[in-house]
Amino acid sequence: MDFIYWRHPTIPGIKVEEVSGGEHYKGNVWLDMARQLYCENGKEAYRDLGHFRNGAPFLYGESARISLTHCQGLLAVATLPPTPEVDLSTYSNRAALGIDAERADREQVIHIRDRFLSPEELEMIPADDVTANVMAWTIKEAAYKAAFTAGLDFRTQSRISKMPLLAPPTPVFDPAEFHLPATILNDPSPLYGKVEIHLPAKDEKSPAGTEPAKAEETLQFKIYTYQREEHIITLAFAPDCADAEAAVKALPMGQALLLENLRFYPEEEGKPVGIDKEDPAYDAAKKEMKGRQKDFAKKLASYADCYVMDAFGTAHRKHASTAVIADYFDADNKM
Repeated sequence: MDFIYWRHPTIPGIKVEEVSGGEHYKGNVWLDMARQLYCENGKEAYRDLGHFRNGAPFLYGESARISLTHCQGLLAVATLPPTPEVDLSTYSNRAALGIDAERADREQVIHIRDRFLSPEELEMIPADDVTANVMAWTIKEAAYKAAFTAGLDFRTQSRISKMPLLAPPTPVFDPAEFHLPATILNDPSPLYGKVEIHLPAKDEKSPAGTEPAKAEETLQFKIYTYQREEHIITLAFAPDCADAEAAVKALPMGQALLLENLRFYPEEEGKPVGIDKEDPAYDAAKKEMKGRQKDFAKKLASYADCYVMDAFGTAHRKHASTAVIADYFDADNKM
């Protein structure tokens, strides 16, 4: 069988490219062939794939964070929008991303679950549910990659606080096909999980003559898991910029709150995803997306008392954060 290459968006707005098939190739030969196919399918030219000293992958000449995973019969690469201001060789919440995949029928995880799940997680995840335990394994692996930190103890330092529902691979889907309630189309929040990475305490600077303070750092990631034929694939990425009410309320006077990763949301650009313009249903999808864009802009506007448009390089684009948002401020509170 020949190799199959598939590039698709996901509901979180993260692009994923998958290579499968090629069953007549084995081991490293298969992986080399799959990587070659990925590199040859760059949008404009051949892509050169490299790795930093810490093992994290990158594309030569590109400023977008990528994360890579492979298992039996699958190579998958996730890509964020370009962030030229970020040093991709180190961790950045602005470009946090991890992907992991495993076969959905890998029953071995049942026998080792007590090695990577905490006591609380062991109670939350049924011992006889292969799918749920495979999901948990991929969640921990994806978060590990997103955290850019070696030597983590999965049981004690990686903690799943919410398991996601198994989601569809693309934003356009029939809920019944994936055994999901119809309400998921209007409220996709059950499709997302949450995981925390607790990093070891570090010595903090302290006044002369005093003992240095120890502070544990906690990284929080959202989780999105979907099934692609016989594989389960999980994405771990930065928290939700459209769910910042608590952070806004806790913001001290005189400080600023930076919302990151707006481009994870298709509502930011307001263009339908997963459907061609030639499709008869495109106009309806565009109208529906424009309504969601207004809701998204209104949500962003609710975090502020005034609006200043200073994005000169994107001022010509009618995006949610650069144009539509201004509709929700009166004339005296925007400029």
